[in-house]
Amino acid sequence: MSVARWALAENGDDSATKIQAHWWKYVSLAFLHALRQACSSFEASKTDLGGGIGMIIDDSQNADEDPAETAVLRLDEALESTVPILRYVTERACQILAASSSEKKIPLEGADVVEGMKRLLRAILFHFYSIILGGTTGGSVLTASNVQKGFASMDADGEKLAAACLDAVGTCKGEQGKKLLQSLSLTVEKIML
Repeated sequence: MSVARWALAENGDDSATKIQAHWWKYVSLAFLHALRQACSSFEASKTDLGGGIGMIIDDSQNADEDPAETAVLRLDEALESTVPILRYVTERACQILAASSSEKKIPLEGADVVEGMKRLLRAILFHFYSIILGGTTGGSVLTASNVQKGFASMDADGEKLAAACLDAVGTCKGEQGKKLLQSLSLTVEKIML
């Protein structure tokens, strides 16, 4: 989360004067790290015997473990650690766009935020599909639909994130900011279907 705050220059104000160039790349890497960390801690928790020794014991009870249930638990763990980053970035992007006071010209910072959100959302979905659906065990029983339902269960689907953008339109100071917010809203809703 701190990488997202740094990249989007949260200093207690809504200005966009110090947004990092290519901010979405930094946030994407932070998101990927959080996702991998959640998955590895989930895997470690399955082999931990309580003493932190991490031994793997051949147990016939584990052979009866349902792979679908394990995959769903892994997805839930991944969503719990990454969705707050996604929500924060979306809300911060909307704040930055709403602070734009330009009436005729599209501000460069605003265009950067909208384009960065598009790229970030695609990267987030790619990370989820490659790590959660691809898995390290040669495949997963989950589908892309399960990932989308997981986002929806955490109030981070396209509709809810787009609503945050539309809410910011009312507080927008300039006409171009409103147009950018509406565009971002449509993009978020479309990508995060």
